Amino acid sequence: MLSTVLREKLICECGRTGYLKLREDDQPLSGTWESYSLEGFNGGSLTITSSGNIPGDKLAYLRPLCPQCRQWGKVKYASRT
Repeated sequence: MLSTVLREKLICECGRTGYLKLREDDQPLSGTWESYSLEGFNGGSLTITSSGNIPGDKLAYLRPLCPQCRQWGKVKYASRT
C-alpha cells in the first residue's frame, strides 16, 4: 500500500506543539481514503472512505486533549494563529 503522509503543526494555548497527521491513498486504481490522527496530543482518529462523510472541521472532530495542561478546546492550527 502506498500513501502520502502530510503533517500540519498544531499548538495549544499553553505552548505545547504537535501535529495533525493526514495519510491519504496514492494509488490511482484503488478506492480513495484519508486517515487523520494526532501526534503530540491525545484524541480521536478519523478515516474517510467517501466524500459524503467528511466533517467540516476535522480538528474539532478529533477533540484534541493537551497532555501538558489537560485542557480540551485549547489546541489550534499553528499556521492560523
